[in-house]
Amino acid sequence: MKKTVLIILICLILAGTIMVCLKGFNVGLPYRENINISVYVGKKIEDKDMKAITNEVFKGKSTMVQKVELFEDMISIQTEEMSEEELNEKKEILINKLNEKYEVEIKDDDIEIVHNPKVRLSTIAQRYVLPFGITTIAIVIYQMIRFRKLGVLKILLTTIISLGIISLTYLSLIAITRIPINKLTIPVGMLIYVTVIIILNMKYEEKLEPNK
Repeated sequence: MKKTVLIILICLILAGTIMVCLKGFNVGLPYRENINISVYVGKKIEDKDMKAITNEVFKGKSTMVQKVELFEDMISIQTEEMSEEELNEKKEILINKLNEKYEVEIKDDDIEIVHNPKVRLSTIAQRYVLPFGITTIAIVIYQMIRFRKLGVLKILLTTIISLGIISLTYLSLIAITRIPINKLTIPVGMLIYVTVIIILNMKYEEKLEPNK
């Protein structure tokens, strides 16, 4: 059973590696080249209206929209990068929609547009390498001391290999399924990391019982 599971995981990792080499990861909108459009409406904006207008104006494009400011009278729309001509067209439609819906007089100058560059995944990962590295070293040292009767080298290899295989499997599944990498990707990975550590410690405790 263990061998079967291991073979499946290795196959997933190989498939994921091939997918990354061929297509890379599917990066979510916040990490791609994108445009941030901020509009001060001057009236409280309803969520459903905000989403409906955004979907209508930027139909067929990935978008993220949220209200900003204390009085919820300003919206921020994040969407895919586009040509200047298309952007001006979308901006004009957006202004007309908002003016019609909220009976205001939004002008071209009232809209702030920021072009955001692509964020490299390596840049995101770098922020977590040191904390994860230190945490892993501390955990392994604790396990080697706590479960030394099971064999220091065995504990070291089991923990490192288990964490490595699970981490690579997680990344491979993301690559194969084409799930966009977004702000939840790393927190979910951290949750998996903690779960693996807990399961390993429970198994070590079970094996340690007969030796007491």
